[in-house]
Amino acid sequence: MPPKSGQSGRGDGHAYFHRHAELDGSGHPLGQGYAERIQAARESAKKFGVEIKQIFLTSGEFDILAIYEAPSAEHIAKLAMTNGALGSVRTRTVQAWPEAEMVKLISDL
Repeated sequence: MPPKSGQSGRGDGHAYFHRHAELDGSGHPLGQGYAERIQAARESAKKFGVEIKQIFLTSGEFDILAIYEAPSAEHIAKLAMTNGALGSVRTRTVQAWPEAEMVKLISDL
């Protein structure tokens, strides 16, 4: 049976998502209380059944890259809408497939 929308087909019903975040200037500077903000983000994600696997500081168009694992795209969408309501960050979210899943998807073509 094919996986449900947003699921990776890994067998455990979870999918990976990458969120690119851009601070819009009204948020707190990265150096002030940022460790606490990361912990609060992890706790918020858990409320939606989402786990933040890793967070990276990035250069270029976005300030932050976060890798999430979630049961479905719907879980990520709810988290993203809640985060967006805070108003201090703009995000873009994409689903990602690990290399082994990518190879399987291509071989199934």
